[in-house]
Amino acid sequence: HMFGATIASLQVRTCTGSVCTTRSTFTGQQHTALTSAWTQAFVSLPAGTTSVQWVANRGTSFTGDISIDTISITPGGSVPPTGSPTVAPTVAPVTTFTCAFNSPSNTTTTTLTSGFPTSVGTRFWCGMSHTNLWNVDQGGTTPSVATGPSGGQAGTTTDNYAHLETSFGTVGMESVLTTPPLLVNPGGAVLSYY
Repeated sequence: HMFGATIASLQVRTCTGSVCTTRSTFTGQQHTALTSAWTQAFVSLPAGTTSVQWVANRGTSFTGDISIDTISITPGGSVPPTGSPTVAPTVAPVTTFTCAFNSPSNTTTTTLTSGFPTSVGTRFWCGMSHTNLWNVDQGGTTPSVATGPSGGQAGTTTDNYAHLETSFGTVGMESVLTTPPLLVNPGGAVLSYY
């Protein structure tokens, strides 16, 4: 969710070891209100991907919060065609990594047969690492006014989500949210997130 007058940018990168490739970039405000519906996005993960990163850059003020929710990585399949952002990808319904930022313990699920190693989550982060301005909001709006969503993607004010808190930091400060270690086997995988 990207509502706020001073939102800078969000990139999604896939990494193989320390080599990362930008797969999508969103710049500026993408939603028109706190109450705007969350937008689902899809990214193809090539074989050999070892992690996914959401790289957010802080804008010029506190009205630049960026939010992420309901992450799912599923083996195989393909990304829906452009113009169909809410159509489910054509994959088997076996989820190998999920994170909705809601459980105080482990919300990571894994399927070893599909090549993803077991991951143990930590409080609300699903085993993900995070730098600088990333936070988990425990329901409702972000602490800043005139930016962010009114609640999590599930549509309740008690639904948690990760967000970039831009009340702090400096203009252009980069903050990275990274999945636990992955191993995407031949056939690739599909990343879905809001």
